[in-house]
Amino acid sequence: MNDYAKNYDAKAEDAYHRQETKTVRENKWKKDLLYSLKRDVLKQLYTLGHYDRIECHNIEGIQHYCFYIGSWSFHVPINQWDGEQLPETEIKSGEAIGEYGGSSKHQPDISLESAILHLCREFEYELSEFVGLCSSTGN
Repeated sequence: MNDYAKNYDAKAEDAYHRQETKTVRENKWKKDLLYSLKRDVLKQLYTLGHYDRIECHNIEGIQHYCFYIGSWSFHVPINQWDGEQLPETEIKSGEAIGEYGGSSKHQPDISLESAILHLCREFEYELSEFVGLCSSTGN
């Protein structure tokens, strides 16, 4: 989902330079919706205890929680983590990352539509919340 969100951000930036405000708004909304979904899924996994460890990383001057789940890692800015901060006893010291481009070593071969459908099934989201993100939801 990060790759799709970053793609929407780049599309919004391009549209901004072309002064296409409607396209900017649409792509920013899609990016924000995907990152919001990611945060919500991570919160549910945290609540259920389905993670291996959590570290705190400083990425480009912004503090992030980094959730390790199996061979995967997922970052979320601490200032965007809704609710209470995580207990310090659960967070291992992390690292400073100057510029973060993400890792492509574990990129799944899955479409955005398939990912959203899977998350809707697994976490009981309403598919209608994601109208406009993929073809079966109205894009």
